[in-house]
Amino acid sequence: PLSLSLSQRMAEKCPALWGWAPVMVVLLLHPGILVAAWGAIPTPHRGAQDELGLAAAEWLPQDRPLEAVQAEDVPTSKVTSAPVVTRAHSSVKPSGAGFCSTCACAGVTNGTTTLYWQGSSGQPWTALCSGGNEYLPVDPTVNYATIGGGGMYAGPGVRTTFTAIRLYPGTGVVDRLDVTFSTSTGYTANYEDGRVNGNRYSQCWSRAQSCNGDLGVMLASLESTAFGFLLPTTHFGTYSFMPTGAEGNTLSRFRAQVTGYGGSCGSVFLEGNTSYTGPGTNGPILSYAVPNCGIPVAPTNATTPSCPSGTTPGQSCSFGCASGYAGGGTLSCTSSGVWAQNGSCAAVPVSCGIPVAP
Repeated sequence: PLSLSLSQRMAEKCPALWGWAPVMVVLLLHPGILVAAWGAIPTPHRGAQDELGLAAAEWLPQDRPLEAVQAEDVPTSKVTSAPVVTRAHSSVKPSGAGFCSTCACAGVTNGTTTLYWQGSSGQPWTALCSGGNEYLPVDPTVNYATIGGGGMYAGPGVRTTFTAIRLYPGTGVVDRLDVTFSTSTGYTANYEDGRVNGNRYSQCWSRAQSCNGDLGVMLASLESTAFGFLLPTTHFGTYSFMPTGAEGNTLSRFRAQVTGYGGSCGSVFLEGNTSYTGPGTNGPILSYAVPNCGIPVAPTNATTPSCPSGTTPGQSCSFGCASGYAGGGTLSCTSSGVWAQNGSCAAVPVSCGIPVAP
């Protein structure tokens, strides 16, 4: 009816809207309240939008794109940072983390480091890493091998000395063909299958070779290292068409030697498991051993000490003095694998005695 007031008609037609009418009137008369109300509505962070499955446009005002959400919009419990990982290349691992047996584990590509045989903390050894491969340092004065010159091996002969040998930590096999850390002198003709195929300029570790010429010799010593030959698995093997004999072949826990080998053509060398076909082929096999002091050098003016090869720490031997000298003493093998001297030899004073009266 026309007599109804505007407010009555609104209440009849839109009762729900009419209930909000006082609020709407206040907001229209005071726009500042509307702006404050809009700012009080929280803007959800990206994670909340993902969890609710709502599009960014439904939550964020057009003047505040999703990329503008700052860290302060995200609750503290939601802020996570990727941990900064610092890899320390150390061969000695923290307690309980194990002990590295390879250069790769130790993080050393080139250089000297301490490794642990089979990961055992009680079996350390000094390794020379090269290209990530493991080498065992050896004494070059007692690690050499030759090819005898002359005969079918025309030339002066080859002598190769080694300062380190390739050792595979997983198997203990030595790759005797690896001459990375060696020095060679001389050459011979490379006589194979009845013909000459270039020249040979190096010899393999622990191998003596000849071909109707000078006898080949070799000395392979593990003395003063932490390893020994695994016996009897490691043994002498031969390759020859017509061997002419070998002289002075000796093999002990720490030392192998051939003082003369001839063949037509032939060689003698150390080998391990002949059925093994992995890295290092059938090279000699080493095992961890108690450090030993090797054969000592005689002290000044002394006779050769009575010390056996491979003397272990705690053992000792005696030495005497050369003619014209007096004294003597002992040599003791220390835990570090070196000899300690106790005593010396001094020259005997020359005496003329009591003179005869002229």
